Parts: sequence; C-alpha cells; structure tokens
Amino acid sequence: PAYLQSGYQMIVRRTEVVEREAQIFLSALGEPQPMAMFAVLLLVAFAMIFGQITWAMEKNNNNRISPSYGPGVFDAWWMAMTTATTVGYGDRVPRSFFGRCLMVMWMIVGIYCVGLYAGSVTAGVISKQLQMQIRYGRITDVSELADRGLNVGVPWVNAMKATLKYSKKAKVTMYSDYQELYSKLENGEIDVIVDDRAGGLYTVNEDPRWKDKFTLTGPMFEPVDYGLILSRPN
Repeated sequence: PAYLQSGYQMIVRRTEVVEREAQIFLSALGEPQPMAMFAVLLLVAFAMIFGQITWAMEKNNNNRISPSYGPGVFDAWWMAMTTATTVGYGDRVPRSFFGRCLMVMWMIVGIYCVGLYAGSVTAGVISKQLQMQIRYGRITDVSELADRGLNVGVPWVNAMKATLKYSKKAKVTMYSDYQELYSKLENGEIDVIVDDRAGGLYTVNEDPRWKDKFTLTGPMFEPVDYGLILSRPN
C-alpha cells in the first residue's frame, strides 16, 4: 500500500482582489475608446451646425442670443450642448416656432450621441472587468489554464505532462530549481505553479522564504502515490 497519497495542485500568489477591482475603472478610462471619441466628435460637429442654423432663426427675436455672428453662434452652441447633455440650464431657449421644432430634432440627436458615448464607456469598463477576472480571478480547475492564457511553471517533467493532459494548450515552462520557480511566481513572470500537493503545502505554510506569499487553489488532480523503500539488515 502507498505510504502517502498525493497529487498535483495549482499554486498562485496571494492577491487582494479588491485592489485589482478598484483599478478596473481607472484602467478602462485610461484606454482610448474609439466609439466614445467618435460620439464626442459627432456631438460637437452637430452642435456647431445646429448653432449656425439656430442663430439664423433666433437672432432677430430672441434677446438671449446675440445678433452678432460670433457671440450669437456661441450662444446657440451653448444651448445645444446643455440640451444634449440633459443639463438644460434654461438660460437660453428658442423663441420662434421653427426654432423650437429644430430644438426637438436636436434633442433626439443629442440623446443618441450622449447615449452612444455612455454606452461605449460602460462597455469598456465591463470589458476590462471581464479581462481582469479572466486573468486574475480565482482558478477553479486546471482545465482553465489554457483558456485564460496563463503562464504555468512546473518543477519536473511529470508535472508538465499532467498539466498538459488536462489543459492541452497551456503555456508550460519547466524550472529545475525550486528557488527560481517560486521566484518567478513571486515576481509575476508566471501566473501559476503546478506542483505536488504535499510539497506545495509545505512551501506555502512552512518554508520561511515563501510562507504566506502563495496559496493552493483548485482541486487536486492526477493522483500520485508515494512509498518508502527500506533495505533489510540481512
């Protein structure tokens, strides 16, 4: 009978998921969103056109819009932007019948542009969150390694074979030195170590160099039995 029944298990860094999630929104805003940029440019361009037309309609019968071309177009443009963004200060409003009809059409255009911008930013945040979850979320099974594009380190050939058996396209690198293997995981050069469960438990709980830096995750797979060979006195 086996002296010790063990198997392979994944080892990952101890991370604070809350810190990563707190960075999702900022990192998403830091990335350019082509559709959001298009929506802003579209809104500004349409607002300039709207300002020209509105000034021509309102310059003679609206004391809130300057009759002069430059200041008057700016007044109309200001009215367009506050209306489109649903702020609606009310300091400048159309007075003529045709001006109000034009404003109704502009409301529809403004809602579309602002909605397009908001939807693009929201999609970027959600996409970034999904990417972070795929990359850094809890690993529940060894079969996820390839799908999530994680870099895997192993200490010997059998561990590599066991990993590729359950995750055929995983990126697996073998390190002959344990110090180098766990240093790579600590520095983030690899994402996961697949090691013997018994050895992993000792490393993460007892080894003074790595204690409390790593944790085991996911179920044990590919059982391995260990035995003892003793020589007889005679």
